[in-house]
Amino acid sequence: MAFCTANESSIHDCEAAAHKATSSWFDTVDRNALPPIFPLVPLEPPCSAERLWNALKKVNEVWKQLMPSEDFVNERMHQIVTAKEVFYSQMLVFRVWQLPSPQTGVAKASAQMIHLYSQAIRQINDKLSQDAEVACSDSMILAVMYLYFVSTHPLDLFAKNGAAAPSASRRNTRPDVHQGPLNDLRALRLGGGHVDAGNEHRKGLERMIELRGGVKAIRAPGIAQSYCYGDTTVSSGLLRVPRSDFVPFLDPDYLWNSLAEGRRPDHPLKSMGTAFTEALAHQQTNPSKILTEVSKSLENLVLYSLQADDYVAGKRTAPTLDVMADQRNMIQHRLMSLMHIHDTPESTSPLIRLCHLASLVYSFLCVFPVGHAPFRALVFRIRSVITEAVGRATCPTARQYLVLWALCLTGIVVEPGTGSSTWALTMLDEYLERLEIISWKAFRDAMLGFLWLPITNDQDGIHQTNYPQISYHSDNRHNNFHHFNQQDPTTEMKAWTFSRRGHPLTTLELTTVPTPEVLSLKDDEVLVKVSHASLNLFSSLLAWVVPSFVRTKPSVLETDFSGRIVGVGKSINHVSVGDDVFGVLQGGHHIKQGRGAIAEYVIASRDEVVAKPSNISFAEAAGLGTVGVTGFFMASKSGLKTGDRVFVNGGSGGAGLSVLQAVRELVGPEGTIVTTCSAKNTDLVKTFGADEVIDYTQHADLPTYLKQQYSSKPFDAILDTVGTGQSQAIYNNSPAYLAQGKPYLTIGSPMGDGLTVTNLLKNISNLLQNNAWPRVLGGTPRYWEFVDSSGAGPEVLKRLSAAIADGKHRGQIDQGGKVWAFEDAKKALERLVSRRAQGKVVVKVQEL
Repeated sequence: MAFCTANESSIHDCEAAAHKATSSWFDTVDRNALPPIFPLVPLEPPCSAERLWNALKKVNEVWKQLMPSEDFVNERMHQIVTAKEVFYSQMLVFRVWQLPSPQTGVAKASAQMIHLYSQAIRQINDKLSQDAEVACSDSMILAVMYLYFVSTHPLDLFAKNGAAAPSASRRNTRPDVHQGPLNDLRALRLGGGHVDAGNEHRKGLERMIELRGGVKAIRAPGIAQSYCYGDTTVSSGLLRVPRSDFVPFLDPDYLWNSLAEGRRPDHPLKSMGTAFTEALAHQQTNPSKILTEVSKSLENLVLYSLQADDYVAGKRTAPTLDVMADQRNMIQHRLMSLMHIHDTPESTSPLIRLCHLASLVYSFLCVFPVGHAPFRALVFRIRSVITEAVGRATCPTARQYLVLWALCLTGIVVEPGTGSSTWALTMLDEYLERLEIISWKAFRDAMLGFLWLPITNDQDGIHQTNYPQISYHSDNRHNNFHHFNQQDPTTEMKAWTFSRRGHPLTTLELTTVPTPEVLSLKDDEVLVKVSHASLNLFSSLLAWVVPSFVRTKPSVLETDFSGRIVGVGKSINHVSVGDDVFGVLQGGHHIKQGRGAIAEYVIASRDEVVAKPSNISFAEAAGLGTVGVTGFFMASKSGLKTGDRVFVNGGSGGAGLSVLQAVRELVGPEGTIVTTCSAKNTDLVKTFGADEVIDYTQHADLPTYLKQQYSSKPFDAILDTVGTGQSQAIYNNSPAYLAQGKPYLTIGSPMGDGLTVTNLLKNISNLLQNNAWPRVLGGTPRYWEFVDSSGAGPEVLKRLSAAIADGKHRGQIDQGGKVWAFEDAKKALERLVSRRAQGKVVVKVQEL
């Protein structure tokens, strides 16, 4: 640190050395020459260099959570260690004590901790007794600040899993309530224990900063920011106004400007916050400074929530975590700075106070999810405000919706079995009846108009603690949120099924089967009401080759679907009831459990479904699952980079069009993409990214043509989406037009050459030959791989959804957008097997 008591030139030398370092600050420290901590402290066993080194690494972990980047950590720690100031000893004392030592029992370790703690205070007091410049130096402020934070939670202040829970009599929060989604942003559990223990240190620290001239007078980067962050966190737990102005790590103008970018017209949660305007309309006739500040805080919470939703969804427009951490802290500081309005309630409208209190509950749930959130105190205050004035039946409808929102958040965090719990649930039920809200969708839409983050709040909105999982057959009006029925699936549904192995055109039947029940869902599963399904050649291949005894009978055909969530398991937090989604069933679930997409309902696991972007239809979404994931996965395995040349065999099919787009992202406008298709599809493939098009119908010997045209400018990868016809010959001759060391990747199946045992055996033979035949015995000297998209993992599906939402990936439905009726699924399958489809073959299951 650039301490006030240090020599200025040495400070600058230290900073310059730290900035030049490209690796961790540990590389600049001699572990065997570390200065001792408190030489007179009787440590048992003695504090060896190794134990001191491990303690220093522990300290580094703390700073990595507090500081916004590795550069900050390197610079600060380098200066702290080399300066050998009091803070160096102060940090190491507690970390040495925490390190396990088999020779030290519990009682002796506790006594040792007390001794070390007293020595730390004694050393700090010695420094404080000196002149003001030394007593209020950056080093001393940092030492006392650390002492304060460690005192509030001495055992493990920065535990990743959150602070240890206080005793039951002191507990101020609900351990079962969902908080998030970004729970681990920079030491959020700061001060997570009994703040009373560090109260005296806090008063001393505040006095030191006051004598120094305020927090902005602290010169060393990182200290003021860390103090303000800690002050905001502790103030949040105490429901008080923060003691200082907020000093962010990053430029405040940049933080506010980037926050404003969160609101965009195509955001799936674009309605969030819009209901506040009408609910507070009567306040606008006589606007006050307090109303303006509360409105700003509400808008900030909305904007941050939109960005958090984008980040979780993998959107590229989302800011980095460092930016979001600073934004979150500034928003919470501004929100806590308004606590003074409750000191003089007669001067502020009850409705404004209710907005502020409910927004605090929301912030502790979704924006600033501290482990010591004061939910109990907030519930008490909200109850008092509603009872006082705003809960009257005569108030306008818009205001009643606002009260409903506040009651809903209160119901989520209230302690079960208490008088406040009974009051909250009774009031909630009263408002639901008064506003005639009889469905989960209607309720959720109303909440989205205020502050409601589905990924976090829907779980508690449906699955209240001590209540059963949502049931579509429950008439119990007093099960709070559980009486909402998104839809009421009948006991039977229509589905295209098969019960024996064979070609689907001969085995597939339209039948009636039992509807999956919501109560049967596992914790990581969802129930989807299917809107559309798309057909894949590989699914038909599985229906033909997989033995009947392996499958559940009857089995439903296909894996790709789009639809709407009508039920969720307890651990699902990325989608909610009422969300529009699309997905891909994994092979194991599809085969072993008989699940399929061409049915009115389907159960999918957490990793098989994502939210449907609002800029595509259900039909388009259904056609993007397997081919989209395959395109992304295949392109990622190709090793392509900007400016490369690539050959895509079969560009006009569903998979081919997806591969073209994914490859274009990698090679950029400087790269070259060559593909094959019939003449009538030339314009289509060019709109999806192809530069050069080969009409395969005009080249009976395609490998020879490729030799003639591209031997002088070989490809950096060949991606084959066909796998039939001339595919094997293209690979066998690839050394003539595929650069050495570059891959030949294929996803093709034998369906195009006819579904026969002969063709299947031929393809198995090709696979073995291409993978295992030694080059010295005539094997092709180019890497060959069959790309199985089932190994892509859930992250690829999330990336696909984000790319679609950003307009960077789209699908193509066969025959200019023709969608087949559910009853004509067999005819659609005939179209698929013909290999004449120009895009995806899609079936509409039902209207949503």
